[in-house]
Amino acid sequence: MEIALNASELINLYLKEFIHEPFIRHLIINYKCHMEQQDNMRYHHERWSSVAGAFFYSKDNQLPSYRDTILGHHGRIPRPSTYSASCSHILLSSSRNPLYIVIPDSQRDFYNITNRSFQSWNFIFDLIYTYHTYGKHYTERHDALLSNLSHKLHLQMIYT
Repeated sequence: MEIALNASELINLYLKEFIHEPFIRHLIINYKCHMEQQDNMRYHHERWSSVAGAFFYSKDNQLPSYRDTILGHHGRIPRPSTYSASCSHILLSSSRNPLYIVIPDSQRDFYNITNRSFQSWNFIFDLIYTYHTYGKHYTERHDALLSNLSHKLHLQMIYT
């Protein structure tokens, strides 16, 4: 019969061979757990800072921005877009298939960390906004268009 021990119990078992005082073993194990917890918090804080910082740096420094229109279902504009002039977008027409204009990130900091364009995250934020504003029916079409654009953007980022 095998008995599964967690890390603290296993350490206690090993320390039992050398330290016969249970209180001292308990202090050592608590200190080890405290050090690990601090190290984990430091790592996740640094990781969050680098990823979030890279996202906003890439977004803010993507070149001069102006209000670009991303047309939605029936030509309605879901909201004033905050995409920059140099960001990917979709042009829709009632007589043609959608035209995907794919422009890779000029600032690649976020891409280098996450292997995704910051524009793809903006598409997700736009989709969430669209869902809460216009509902599920409108979001499904918007999702299909943005998914295609995001995929084309990812391929463009890989090969540039």
